[in-house]
Amino acid sequence: RKNQVDIKLQSLRASLEGASANETRIEECRQRFEEATLQITHLESSTSAIQNDRDINLQALQAEFDQFLAEDKTLTKNGQNIRRRADRSETDFERAKEKLRDLRAMWGIEDDDLGSLSLPLTCPTCGQSIEGDGGVDHS
Repeated sequence: RKNQVDIKLQSLRASLEGASANETRIEECRQRFEEATLQITHLESSTSAIQNDRDINLQALQAEFDQFLAEDKTLTKNGQNIRRRADRSETDFERAKEKLRDLRAMWGIEDDDLGSLSLPLTCPTCGQSIEGDGGVDHS
């Protein structure tokens, strides 16, 4: 019987040593878990800071982009206004050239006669004499 008790005692001691080794492994795992948790917390914090910086940069870039869009719209509108004014000016210039041609034709003036212009004797509009006392002022 003593022999059985000794065997049982050895078995219990072996079990206790095994349990102690398991507790040591569990403690090591717990420590690794705590270290991993700290690393995860640090990484989350870093990630959050990076995302905040990114968001700030994106907001600044969006504001700059919006400003460029507004300036582009303004410049496009100004360009369209300038083009319309240029078109009107071109049309006005063509009308003025037509009017000049009509007046030259009415007064009988050739393009190369400009150096030797002289007043006609009668007004092409009213038909009255330009020289003399006709009573109509043609100046």
